[in-house]
Amino acid sequence: MTSAPEHDQNMHLRYPPIDGFWTWDVKRDRVYGDANLSDYFGLTLDEFSHGASLERCMQSIDVDDRPRVRLAIRKAIERKSGFREVYRVRSEKMGLRKILAVGQCCVDGVG
Repeated sequence: MTSAPEHDQNMHLRYPPIDGFWTWDVKRDRVYGDANLSDYFGLTLDEFSHGASLERCMQSIDVDDRPRVRLAIRKAIERKSGFREVYRVRSEKMGLRKILAVGQCCVDGVG
């Protein structure tokens, strides 16, 4: 068993840092992301910066992880809460990689 600080120090070995940014406009079904994430999701920077559909992004998620990720997304929207999931993405450039996605569901005055 490892102590918490030691455990945190080894976190990078399990989840290499990607440092990417994404946002999802639910009403328009557009996911926007930066250059770092575009490589992991197999999207061009132009495609990702102008917005890709959620379904297009889901295609890059490992088929075994998709149901769990879809459920986590649905729960975050329904509860207007946070999103935190570890899942695998595959792209031609990056191969199969495990990522940790963290987000927060934010709503406007209409909900």
